[in-house]
Amino acid sequence: MNVEGCALEFATETNGCLILQRLIKCSDVATVAPILKELFSCEENMWRCLESPHGNFVLQAVIAERPAMAEPILDVVVKSSANLIRASTNLYGCRVVQRLIDQFPSSGLQSLLVASARELLMDRYGAYVLECCVKTESIALAKFLTEQASEDVFQNTNSGCVIANLFEKVEGEVWSALAHRVTRNPETVLCLAKGRRGHQAIAALLRSGGPFRATLQAILQPEYDGLKQSRYGRTINKLARDSGDAEYVQ
Repeated sequence: MNVEGCALEFATETNGCLILQRLIKCSDVATVAPILKELFSCEENMWRCLESPHGNFVLQAVIAERPAMAEPILDVVVKSSANLIRASTNLYGCRVVQRLIDQFPSSGLQSLLVASARELLMDRYGAYVLECCVKTESIALAKFLTEQASEDVFQNTNSGCVIANLFEKVEGEVWSALAHRVTRNPETVLCLAKGRRGHQAIAALLRSGGPFRATLQAILQPEYDGLKQSRYGRTINKLARDSGDAEYVQ
């Protein structure tokens, strides 16, 4: 099928995007190149695809199937911090950024994302993107949270997933510093304990034993009844009771 001259329309339409994905995957370079030239002809076209419920799949197909031809996508995303945040915090764009992280681990994209960690952690989709960076940028992310992040970053509903993953990844002094940062403010502990992903961070600390578990139990025990009102809070109540003193409220 000849789609030259109307590639953008195909990319942003339900059936058309499926046709383009098949062409990108199965056709030769001579067929794919003019299609991508049209899609990448200007930054506006790129954004229309990236922020489209259909076009984002076309860009993902390019990244996965034709990585040598995907650099224009990466170039637009990393052009500025504003572009990076715009793409990462978009419902559809975040998927493209995640695919770029997987396909181009040495591009410097992940370090740029960490540099915008505050903005990304405050957003649902941005936090998903940062989760993909934990594998290679865990120390940098943990240090940001420990040394630079304000309390509102810890207490919003989005950052819990990243914090929980970091407790699984980092070790030693970095782990201890992050644990101390989380437990120093009772409001932060309670916000995380009641969250879908944040409660996993509190659970990791309770299982760790030592002084952090004791600190958490002292914070959580007076809030036992309030935690019972949350599905995830009930999980934390049970874990705190089972892993600590018999005096923890039954």
